[in-house]
Amino acid sequence: MGLKVEAFRLVWFTTTFNRFIQKWGTWRPRLLQCWFTVGSWFSLGLIPLAVYLVIKATFDIWHRNIDAGGKKSSVVLEPMIPGVNLPLGDIGYYSLTLITCSVIHELGHAIAAVREDVHISGMGLMLVVICPVAYVQLNSEQLEALPPRRQLRVLCAGVWHNIMLSVLAALMLLVLPLVLYPFYDVGNGVFVQHIVK
Repeated sequence: MGLKVEAFRLVWFTTTFNRFIQKWGTWRPRLLQCWFTVGSWFSLGLIPLAVYLVIKATFDIWHRNIDAGGKKSSVVLEPMIPGVNLPLGDIGYYSLTLITCSVIHELGHAIAAVREDVHISGMGLMLVVICPVAYVQLNSEQLEALPPRRQLRVLCAGVWHNIMLSVLAALMLLVLPLVLYPFYDVGNGVFVQHIVK
């Protein structure tokens, strides 16, 4: 367990969670193998879509700049800079979301690595300037020695867990109105039906 301060980075590393990750990675081995196999195929299937979206966005930006004819055009991709175009009051929400997604992503890699018998040295958190990031330290020699299919399960596990986290968030968004419905009174009271101009 250690904390390092570097230029523009604060790095924390620990082995505290290794035992938990080891337990999770050996729980129901066949189910986990199926889970990570589906995840690797699903992640590979999304590559053409991702390439298409990047190419389309690039051409859209390029054509928008040409069509502007020297005028300043609106930028599609814009960096999020706290205090400039991102309210400082919202930074907590963005940081919490980013660290949650990052931890879930790295847990996916860690559990898949344990499932494929790759040693985990530990995991940690990093604060790069103001951006929180999680990471897992794996034995790269063991990972590279795996057959391609097993390597793919480990490498795609992070993306797969982020996809599943997104699906879970979307389902929660859909179900939330039904769960909260009994606590709100809808359609009763005074409301405006028509405004005369």
